[in-house]
Amino acid sequence: VLQARNNARVGFVGSLDFFSNDFFLSAAQPNNGKKSDKSGNQDLAVALTDWLFKQRGVLRS
Repeated sequence: VLQARNNARVGFVGSLDFFSNDFFLSAAQPNNGKKSDKSGNQDLAVALTDWLFKQRGVLRS
């Protein structure tokens, strides 16, 4: 992700699969051996798009 001097924001994702339902619903196995319900991909994708579309992280006066 990058924010330019003119406040334009850009983000690069390695694959469109990152935003797919399969990736959102996939389970992850953490190092402690317990199975997780969600991998966190959906939370990351939502946070990233919120920032890119200036829904979050904007300083207003």
